[in-house]
Amino acid sequence: MKKHLSLAVILTFILALVSVIYSVNHNSKIANKPEPVITESVSATEDEAQMRGLWVSYISLDMSDTDFSENAFREKFGEIIKTAKEYRCNALFVHTRAFCDAFYKSEIFPSSHILWGEQGYEESYDALEIMCSLCEKENIELHAWVNPYRVKSKGANFELSSHNPYVLDKSLGVEYDGGIYLNPAKKEVRNLILNGVLEIIENYNINGIHFDDYFYPTNDESFDKAEYNQYLKACKSESDAMPLNEWRKQNVNMLIAEIYRKIKETNPSISYGISPQGNIQNDFEMGADVKSWTENIGYADYICPQLYYSIENPALKFEAGLDSWLSFNRHENLKLYAGLAVYKAGTDSDNGTWLLNNDILATELKIINNKGLDGYILYDYEALISEKAKEEMSAFKESLD
Repeated sequence: MKKHLSLAVILTFILALVSVIYSVNHNSKIANKPEPVITESVSATEDEAQMRGLWVSYISLDMSDTDFSENAFREKFGEIIKTAKEYRCNALFVHTRAFCDAFYKSEIFPSSHILWGEQGYEESYDALEIMCSLCEKENIELHAWVNPYRVKSKGANFELSSHNPYVLDKSLGVEYDGGIYLNPAKKEVRNLILNGVLEIIENYNINGIHFDDYFYPTNDESFDKAEYNQYLKACKSESDAMPLNEWRKQNVNMLIAEIYRKIKETNPSISYGISPQGNIQNDFEMGADVKSWTENIGYADYICPQLYYSIENPALKFEAGLDSWLSFNRHENLKLYAGLAVYKAGTDSDNGTWLLNNDILATELKIINNKGLDGYILYDYEALISEKAKEEMSAFKESLD
């Protein structure tokens, strides 16, 4: 009996024949094309991959020793960039609001006395625009460092401008222990700080917004007693109410989350990060919910704890402090940097343990690299150029090579 080919076999044969014909024709066309140029892939250098930051505080921008001119500011900031690059820094974290003021053209905050000698003085140039331009020219990132709550420090000898938000509305702040601070419990304060951040990111070509460790200035119950009592009255029962410290952390969390959300809506390429104190318990007591910021998406792009301890600090050793941060269940998108205490180098800080060796910062750099951190930020420029830190920074610089 004859065997008949099934329809499936016939179809398979036809498809195979068509595939062969197409392949021959397609390959002949490719053969007539010029060979593509093969280039070796270039991976990011260590300097590019790792954050190597330097804090530039308002102290370093003080223009009181100059004629307050634009040329003098350009010269001062140009020298800062030059020094930072000598230590292979790839980012500057520069104060742009230190005392409810502005180091830029602002419709919300008065100009800073740091730049002009008097808060609220009419500027003749835009300092932040100049900083952006110089950093872009030198291929170094610029992060706008904002102190969210401080209006005036204890013992500060400058006068607040009549246009300072606190002067215009004293209900926004609290006078405590000789200083003045915006009240984190106030929605109006959160809006003020948020609008100030938006003003920066919408008008300047910056790489990031950076908050420091100043949140609640104290754990004293009297600081915001009226607002907390108002909160308690709004709760259905005492069992529904958060304890004071948890309520304070929630007040700060609302600000942090809203700023993060608005930054990402406005310009997702801008990073937002916080540099809390290195001691986690201190953070909790001051209303900084660092555990939530570290473990949950929606608060920050990076956290940089100020690990300002020597290797042998008897109160808290550097590595132990770092390990406490690494114990958090860090979410996958969060970068972790270490704040390093250049300002303690060559001093008798931490019970004299900074005098035991002259390569402590270099050793700390090795530790953070071994533990897989994403980088570091040095505190600060003034310390970096000081004579006391000379030997430490020489060893640190050598460890970068």
